[in-house]
Amino acid sequence: MGRTTKMFLTIAIVFTFVWVAWATARSVEDIQFSKDCTTHIQRAVDVDNVETAKNELSKAIQYAEEHNLTEGVVSIFFNRSKNDIGMWYKNMKTAYEELENLPEDAT
Repeated sequence: MGRTTKMFLTIAIVFTFVWVAWATARSVEDIQFSKDCTTHIQRAVDVDNVETAKNELSKAIQYAEEHNLTEGVVSIFFNRSKNDIGMWYKNMKTAYEELENLPEDAT
């Protein structure tokens, strides 16, 4: 094996390890986000009483605030409204405020 081949192979191995580490970290973050935020939003939508919906939505809002997910866009190339986390955060806050204003016997 020549020197150039060894160097190319070494660089390829290093980049492969870096990519695997990055992909693993992104996967773990995705699972944590799903568990700690998305699941609570879905539960808030699915429940049939106001108090539980408020509780679940407050957990999602708390997660967003703790992880600084209150403004910005999550895409690199496309600036679309579905990628605007500021809009999603405001929607969650507005929904929570509307739940706060509902009477306790509302369904």
